[in-house]
Amino acid sequence: MKLNTGKKTKRNSLKSGNFVQLGILLVLILFAPFISISQEKEYIVTNNNDTIFGKVIRGTNYLNPTKVTFKIKNKKGKKTLINPSEVKTIRSMRGIDGDCYISTIYDKWFIKKIINGRITVYQLIGGVVFYVSKDDSKIVSTDIGWFFYLAKKPMLK
Repeated sequence: MKLNTGKKTKRNSLKSGNFVQLGILLVLILFAPFISISQEKEYIVTNNNDTIFGKVIRGTNYLNPTKVTFKIKNKKGKKTLINPSEVKTIRSMRGIDGDCYISTIYDKWFIKKIINGRITVYQLIGGVVFYVSKDDSKIVSTDIGWFFYLAKKPMLK
């Protein structure tokens, strides 16, 4: 039987300190994802270089799957249809296309950046057509399939 003399032992004070440190660590781990998410936001950049923040939503027409639309939802819940002719860039993070940058081509279609570098490669959303841009120049069609088609054909004389 041990008698309580009123003196704290070093061992007991370490245990309570460890629980405090463990509690602080647990709180930081639980709130870290929310802190990082709140710093990253989805947005669109218009042709007038205006940036509009909100949640980017992709819609697909089930009768015509090649027609892809995007909407942006603001803090009040109002949804606005994004017209490809009025937009330069869309920054989408948690949508069906994942974490990506979406541009427009010919003021008609949306294309997703799939390779970023000196030569940037884009893919038509809802299709398998590819586009490229070298050193941030104008985006052009690749016609990759045509090159391989000609390689299999004999040369004409």
